[in-house]
Amino acid sequence: MMHAAEGTLLEMLDGRLPRLHYAQLQAHVAECASCAAELDRLRRLSVTFHGAMAVLDPPAPTRAAYAAVRSRRRGGWMTDTRRTLARAAMLVLGVVGVASATLPGS
Repeated sequence: MMHAAEGTLLEMLDGRLPRLHYAQLQAHVAECASCAAELDRLRRLSVTFHGAMAVLDPPAPTRAAYAAVRSRRRGGWMTDTRRTLARAAMLVLGVVGVASATLPGS
């Protein structure tokens, strides 16, 4: 048997090779050091490629993540509004206090 083509070895790694051809290729790879080395090289490249793709393409956020963001936005908005209103009230009281202290006869 001739050496296996790179495409055939890739099909074997991907599980897309028909069973008959898979068995023949597996027997050949067991006997041929060159094809075994090439298959090992392609396997390592495949693992490296999948690892790189996992880093570049992270999984999409789940429903739980979206729900957590929505709940934080809702709770944060109310808390921020109350805090802003309290600060505005203190500012108004401060301005009124200063204004009443500066008026003559107060």
